[in-house]
Amino acid sequence: MGWQEIGRESRGVRSPADAPLLRQTYTADGVDPLPEGVVVVPQRVWPDDAGGTFKEVVRIDAEGILETPALRERGVLHQPAQVNISVINPGTRRFWHVHPTQGELWTVAHGQLNAGLVDCRKSSATFGRTAKVVLTPHQAVYIPAGVAHGYANESGGVVVLQYFPDRQFARGDESEEWRISPDALSFDFVLAETM
Repeated sequence: MGWQEIGRESRGVRSPADAPLLRQTYTADGVDPLPEGVVVVPQRVWPDDAGGTFKEVVRIDAEGILETPALRERGVLHQPAQVNISVINPGTRRFWHVHPTQGELWTVAHGQLNAGLVDCRKSSATFGRTAKVVLTPHQAVYIPAGVAHGYANESGGVVVLQYFPDRQFARGDESEEWRISPDALSFDFVLAETM
């Protein structure tokens, strides 16, 4: 989703400040062009008769590989080594980190989160590509190794993020969490597109 300038006047409407008029654009599936290997994963959420919901996040096969059609169709065999949960307060922004060899699946249990992605893989056909994915309980994202990511909770409520990395957390020289300064890498595309 983005914005397209349509001029300062169109169909009898003129911007009084002589500012450009903008029309919101939408891709066919609602997702920006993504870095190579990033996969948007549909999630099923069922209402229950008590006013809540039930969400089956993932199934794991006998080899420990996620049984997710959206990943298998693209040849991604993601084998989680850990399951993590982050509770993200309104207005929280966390930028940027990249894992050199770790991939992960992000899914929202509650709320809505803007996820930002930047392809940092020098050999990738989409090196440098940026994208935003809006995560809800109905839409998760798989982030391959080498794609920097961050998030912004632009909503007014708490967000609960579950993520499934394929490597266990380690400290020191073995750490898979490398940071990139937000001053060096703009993150404006992650913010909510409100005016």
